Amino acid sequence: MFTVDVSLVTYNSSADIPGFIDSLFAQDIGPERICLYVVDNASTDETIEFIRECIEKQEGKLSKVVIEKSPVNLGFGRGHNRAVFQGTSEFVFVVNPDIVLPADCLSILLSTAQSSDSSVAVWEPRQVPFEHPKLYNPVSLETNWVSGAAFLCRRSVYEQVGGFDPRIFLYEEDVDLSWRIRASGYRLMYVPKAFVRHFSYLDPEQGKPTQAVYSALGNMYIRARFGKPKNILFGLYNYLSLILKGDKRLYDRKLMIRNLYLYLKNFAHFRLGGWHKKAKFRFYRWGYSPIRKGAGMKIVPSSDLPSHPKVSVLIRTMGRKNLLRRALISVANQTYPNIETVIVQDCQDTLSDFLKEFEQLDIKFLPLGKNMGRSIAGNEAMRLAQGEYFVFLDEDDEFYADHIEQLVCRALNSGVKVAYSVAFEAPTKIDTEKDTIIGEGDYVIAFDNKFSYTAMCHHNILPILTVLFHRSLFESYGGFDPDFDLNEDWDLWLRYSFLHGRFSYVPKTTCLYRVPLDTNMTQQRLAALEESVDRVIEKNKDLTIQLTCGQLHDDFESLFPNKKDWKRPRR
Repeated sequence: MFTVDVSLVTYNSSADIPGFIDSLFAQDIGPERICLYVVDNASTDETIEFIRECIEKQEGKLSKVVIEKSPVNLGFGRGHNRAVFQGTSEFVFVVNPDIVLPADCLSILLSTAQSSDSSVAVWEPRQVPFEHPKLYNPVSLETNWVSGAAFLCRRSVYEQVGGFDPRIFLYEEDVDLSWRIRASGYRLMYVPKAFVRHFSYLDPEQGKPTQAVYSALGNMYIRARFGKPKNILFGLYNYLSLILKGDKRLYDRKLMIRNLYLYLKNFAHFRLGGWHKKAKFRFYRWGYSPIRKGAGMKIVPSSDLPSHPKVSVLIRTMGRKNLLRRALISVANQTYPNIETVIVQDCQDTLSDFLKEFEQLDIKFLPLGKNMGRSIAGNEAMRLAQGEYFVFLDEDDEFYADHIEQLVCRALNSGVKVAYSVAFEAPTKIDTEKDTIIGEGDYVIAFDNKFSYTAMCHHNILPILTVLFHRSLFESYGGFDPDFDLNEDWDLWLRYSFLHGRFSYVPKTTCLYRVPLDTNMTQQRLAALEESVDRVIEKNKDLTIQLTCGQLHDDFESLFPNKKDWKRPRR
């Protein structure tokens, strides 16, 4: 019988144990396929007793249970190593006690792992209610590092790299393990369709002194192991700055100085392993990955939504197959369950056979036979769509996995008909002959503000793929103006917002759109867009809306969210 080893390290975790154990027994793979290995780090409460009691109360039986109480606190990594190395299953699930697993969590992770090729070694579920905002690839779902709160790993790879480094007592040991696995030639995968409920934070902005201090030390260790000399010096400079100028409530100076001694003592251990020569990893100031906006936003998974109205993803394409493939994979990766994909090819049909690759998607395909323009293609897509909500996706753009989920959540929970999120602008070099991406620049966020009529009247503030809108707006106010082939979406948003009402802002990066990496191409693109601006303004100059003084005040503050950008005059 195929089993999975679950590695659990506890420390005064009695309050969390009932929820975790109940969810473990509720896994749809069945408790008989789960081997539980617990290492308790010298708890002074009744953690061990609670674990035994909770297991005894269950009707089913786990395949194996091993509970060890350490007389001393081994730390997070050493504790998990002690647990993991006692098992024999092919896959190991490392997990925190302050987590509750939905019934399908392990089955999704295991099925994904079994279908992955041998180059993938680790699979990380999404965390709710606060998703970690680190970047991942929306197509391959590859990620730079995985959180130690919950991940599935091939035992052979865990043992190959020696597990967690025992000299990292607490925090950042997950990044260190992730990078050693990557430096050994393996990949890490994010699995957003599997999620865990992690109750570490009541508020993501709350500060944890222990985490702050040991994260700073762990960051120094990782720089010593993987960084260039300039990365090491930058880390040391920042660490000393925290000792001298850091928030005393978070950074206990005596402990920081003690840990600095530990760093100097252990520096050779981390540096002399040669890992910095095996792989070149990039540091992002204190972090290890670019960050998506939305760390403080509560995530509502699809399973918690009251309903799942159909959403139509509308794709206008000229038939660039390799780019379209990426866009469609990002649709297939969506965590929202009720999606149809409407594809309108603005030329002769070259995609019918290609689209057979995506039998898992509900696809409606319409070739126009000749080039009729972006606006007409978009209108045809909306006429063909059956969804209650529409969202556009150009063939060279991509959704992150929760894009539709979070926009629908906002629409349902707030009663609005239009919701929009934040997008990365991805400077990209494309091989036009093969329609493949051959280079990327750093991602930036060019548009990120609460809705403002004033800003909307001045320029297009919403990249088209960020917006989800109710089909009734199309039925009541029409679609794109065929006279516009650029800024047609801006013209549409002006009409919808003035005739219907404000759009609702979701402060989370959920998608990306591509722009030319080449500066000359960018300037040509901007010049072409600029030519259509005056036409859009002229067409819509007589649109009117009635706003109260309070609404105008809110609109002004949406336009200038940082109050340092404006001052009320004083008499």
